[in-house]
Amino acid sequence: MLPVLCILSAVQAQDLDVRVKIRGGGIISVEGKKLLPEIAEERTIYFLRESAGHEVPTDRISALALTNPSGQSLLYRKMGRDQYFADGKFNSWSYDLVPGVPKKGAAGAHISWLADDRGMLMLDDILPNDSFL
Repeated sequence: MLPVLCILSAVQAQDLDVRVKIRGGGIISVEGKKLLPEIAEERTIYFLRESAGHEVPTDRISALALTNPSGQSLLYRKMGRDQYFADGKFNSWSYDLVPGVPKKGAAGAHISWLADDRGMLMLDDILPNDSFL
């Protein structure tokens, strides 16, 4: 059994369905969907760069999939180390994230990490940036 500490940050009320699963090999799978069709206006998804002065490691996101309200998969392009731009408006997304272990010990109190038998999850750096949500 993997004990994981999950600290919730301030969350604004949204009509979202988000699922976060810890899989083997230190992989976190995230699936999300905006439930109201009128809020499917996004074309950009981006992730936290730093928390409390500690940089979030790059290249943690893989297998990104973006879907429009009709259920069609959208193409996207990477626009920097933490931002992706879709070819159309989307309302659902999924991706895998490998948080690893921070190189600086103090960073482990502020950003998500998983080790062999322990870890800590911070929704700020696992979920897309809150201005997107």
